[in-house]
Amino acid sequence: MVLPEGTFGTSPSSLPGVIEPLAQAGRRHGVDVVVGIIHTAPGLKYNYSVRLPADGSKPAYYTKWHFSPGEPFRKGVDLVVAKGIGLANCMDLNFAAPSRDYGRAGARLLAVPAADEFGNGWQHSRMGLLRGVESGFSLAWSAQWGTPMISDAWGRVLASTDTEGTRAPFVVAVADVPAGPAGPTLYARFGDWFGWVCVIGAAAALLIRRPERQQLRPGRDRSELGEPDRGVGGQAAVL
Repeated sequence: MVLPEGTFGTSPSSLPGVIEPLAQAGRRHGVDVVVGIIHTAPGLKYNYSVRLPADGSKPAYYTKWHFSPGEPFRKGVDLVVAKGIGLANCMDLNFAAPSRDYGRAGARLLAVPAADEFGNGWQHSRMGLLRGVESGFSLAWSAQWGTPMISDAWGRVLASTDTEGTRAPFVVAVADVPAGPAGPTLYARFGDWFGWVCVIGAAAALLIRRPERQQLRPGRDRSELGEPDRGVGGQAAVL
């Protein structure tokens, strides 16, 4: 189960009171819970995706990598992946990293708490879907506003709903999610190789020397250039 980015705001004293009830619910129902948390500590602010395993093992905290300019959060640099499930956060999927790094690390499902904005939620969820196709993982995208969505590693949308314009207290998207293929994709292995091949091909084409047009010199007959003689009115004379 994946809850959106910023579902809860916590401090060091309040964090256990948020985490423990969610962990208990996950254990009771036999499901992993992933939740987005804005955590404020003395002098620091974190945007977390937190995984609470169904087996009761220790929570895993992923710190968001990418922010809009001026956001007062500490940036993360580490991947969090266990048993083929990786964690990311909203804007992180606007970039090739960490998505491609997760593909290389063996993630077959990425759980992504997100926020989005009204008007761009559908587009942003599809950007996340594209990252899954690139790097070979399924995606569970939970948007606070926008388009909660579940997709497989081949870009097929398995479930989707919409939080825009609804007065419901919450919306749910549910699907059986196949794990992505074992092993990284070509993109995850080699990066933007196809784009670079296109650039190199275009550069090579520009370097190929084109035949230069011969220029008429004063007093030179057109017949020397193999051009047809022309009659009155500028029309080509065909004999």
